[in-house]
Amino acid sequence: HNPRVGYCQSMNFVAAVLLLVVDEETAFACLATVVERVLQGHFADDMAMSLVDGSVLRGLLSAKDPQLMRHLEEMQVAPSLVTAQWLLTCFVASAMPLSALLRVWDCLFLEGDAALPFLLRLCAALFLSRRDELLAARDAPRCAEMRRDAP
Repeated sequence: HNPRVGYCQSMNFVAAVLLLVVDEETAFACLATVVERVLQGHFADDMAMSLVDGSVLRGLLSAKDPQLMRHLEEMQVAPSLVTAQWLLTCFVASAMPLSALLRVWDCLFLEGDAALPFLLRLCAALFLSRRDELLAARDAPRCAEMRRDAP
């Protein structure tokens, strides 16, 4: 369909949930929207946009909670290590309940060109919702576990 887009294993998570809620043709159209518009460049061979978004998220967290961002940096935990999986799977790989996930997806498709900033704000909000736990963590692996434990 699009030669600039490489297959990424996370696509199957998105496609599977789409197929639970819409027909095949609509699911393909939605997947194409996610890959080609919402997360444009994330599924390219170099995945360069994932690096850019990691920097944007770091800046957002630094602005919202400098103490938390300093703590993560001291422990050498890049927020993008946690959020890359969330973004590439559109939060399917998080511990978010399906009902909440589908609400996030409603917003994602409703936001159109503003969907990526919405998703980055959601990533930041999930970090901030776990602020106390993250500040109490004394090692990087515990912070990285947030990727699978986040609501």
